[in-house]
Amino acid sequence: MGSKAFVSVVVKTRSRRPGILGWVGASLKMGVASPPVDGKANSELVGALSDTLGVPRNAISIVAGQSSSKKLVAVLGMEPEELLRKIEAHTPRPRQWP
Repeated sequence: MGSKAFVSVVVKTRSRRPGILGWVGASLKMGVASPPVDGKANSELVGALSDTLGVPRNAISIVAGQSSSKKLVAVLGMEPEELLRKIEAHTPRPRQWP
């Protein structure tokens, strides 16, 4: 079985700035242009993460928070350190870790 990494994501729907917006505590904040209707925002989130991380859409799954703005996302085939490195490379203001 391959590696798997998880990231907590807070989603801002109907955002004027889609993509990674920064960090909220230990959660990644992402904006999506779609409204939270019929899974459109979730689909856009998966697509944005797929593009950002360079993995296929089917490697990304929302494991918790399907109908919430707070989600737990799993990324197959990626180690946690690699996931964080790729996110930080696309973050407007990289997180300052203590």
